[in-house]
Amino acid sequence: LSESTTEEQQKKDLLNQAIEDLNAIMKLGFEMPEVYYRLGEANRKLGEYWPEKYKEAIENYSNALELNFENSKECFFQRGDCYYNRATDLYISNEYDKAMDYCDKAKKDFDRADLPELQKEVVIKLEDVKLLKLYAFIGKKGSIMNNEYQELFCIDRYQAGKELKNLVTEGKL
Repeated sequence: LSESTTEEQQKKDLLNQAIEDLNAIMKLGFEMPEVYYRLGEANRKLGEYWPEKYKEAIENYSNALELNFENSKECFFQRGDCYYNRATDLYISNEYDKAMDYCDKAKKDFDRADLPELQKEVVIKLEDVKLLKLYAFIGKKGSIMNNEYQELFCIDRYQAGKELKNLVTEGKL
């Protein structure tokens, strides 16, 4: 095994152990917002390897918010990030309606994450959400993006979004 593969496996093992420990705390009757938040963090990080973990993280963050987690704005940001990542996975799977629905949820949470230290990141995430929703809308309509726009998306998401929006507005897509 390469060094990076070993490091990745160690990271996964540590995150899984953290989830086991946090679940054990919950079974002891300590249902606290901080525990749910930490579960959300671990599941969100595992989502990089297993996208289904984003759904668990969303549920964990939602539970933390229901229990009035004191750092709710950070929690909204992290849950919004999970919604965005889930939308991306659904888009890749051609589940465009669901992807657009998750984009709406991500936008709502990013709007709630009104933290000065995250302001720049929130603006970028909101632009990404808008663009992903546009792609999902185009995919839903059965239009196929040609390679030129796919490459443009990789190079300059903002410019790609403007170009695609213009094509939709003009009725060309």
